[in-house]
Amino acid sequence: MSITDILNELKINLKGTYSRDGSYVIDLEDSSDAFGKVYSTLDKNPEVDNMESNSLLTVDNASMYYKYKGFQINIIADFRNNHYKVVVSEV
Repeated sequence: MSITDILNELKINLKGTYSRDGSYVIDLEDSSDAFGKVYSTLDKNPEVDNMESNSLLTVDNASMYYKYKGFQINIIADFRNNHYKVVVSEV
């Protein structure tokens, strides 16, 4: 199963690019709304494990880790500078 298959299965239909290390990176185009939708989608899915011990949430930043079918999904927010992204990698 590929990263794009996993994203489609999770109904996260956003385009991204592969980085050098094989991770799939989706830039959320300065959209806290898109970040919130991805967060909600992952958080509500009972098959997705929230890796709370690895996650960080502050007033300025968020880095939330999830695990699903051998893949790690990290949603990242820099609230001050309005930068948001999703990084998916195989574990």
